[in-house]
Amino acid sequence: MAAAVTHAPKVLNVGSGPLGSDARFSSRFSADTGWEVVRADLDPGVAPDIIASITDLSAFADESFETVWCSHILEHLYAHEANVAARELFRVLRRGGKLHAFVPDVEAAARVAGEGRMMEPLYISAAGPITPHDILYGHGAAIAAGRTAMAHRSGFTPQKLGQVLLCAGFDPVLVRRTPEFELVAEATRPDGIGADPTAPEA
Repeated sequence: MAAAVTHAPKVLNVGSGPLGSDARFSSRFSADTGWEVVRADLDPGVAPDIIASITDLSAFADESFETVWCSHILEHLYAHEANVAARELFRVLRRGGKLHAFVPDVEAAARVAGEGRMMEPLYISAAGPITPHDILYGHGAAIAAGRTAMAHRSGFTPQKLGQVLLCAGFDPVLVRRTPEFELVAEATRPDGIGADPTAPEA
C-alpha cells in the first residue's frame, strides 16, 4: 500500500508556458491554496521548473503528483504521440489523482467552417480573435510571427479525447464542451489507495 501524503499535495502543470500565464490554473493551484506547483515545459524560454516534453516525463517518478494540469498541449502532438502523452500523464499521477485536460473542440469548429465561416471570429481570447481556422490548425497570428510550434498536428472530438484517456488507463473520464469551442476532460487514475483525503479539492 502506498504511503499517505505527508507533504503539500503536488500539481504538475505540463506545457505551463510563462509563470502566471494561465489564470484559470493560477486561480486554483498555488501555495496560497495549499498546493506545491511544478511547471514543466519544453521551451526553456518560459523558465519552467523542469524542461520536459509531455511525451517524456521521465524526470518525474511514478505517482509523483496528486493532480496534473494539461491545457491546450495535446493538439500540438501527432495522433500517435497523444497516446504516449496520455500514458505518461497517467504514470505520474498518484492513484486516485485527477487529470485536468483541455483541447480545442474541432467538431464544433468544423461545423462552423462547413457553413462557409472559416475565418469568422468565434470569440475573443487573450491572444485576440479566434476563428475556426485557428481552432483547427493553430493560432494563425502566432504561427505567422514565427511560433510554428503553435500549429496543431491533431484534433479531438469528445469521443476521441475520452477514448485516448480511457486507453491510457483513466477511469472515469468526463468530457464536456464549453462555449469557447473547447473540450474539458476530468479523468481519474483508478484506485484511491495512496490518495490523501485531506488534500485540497483538485
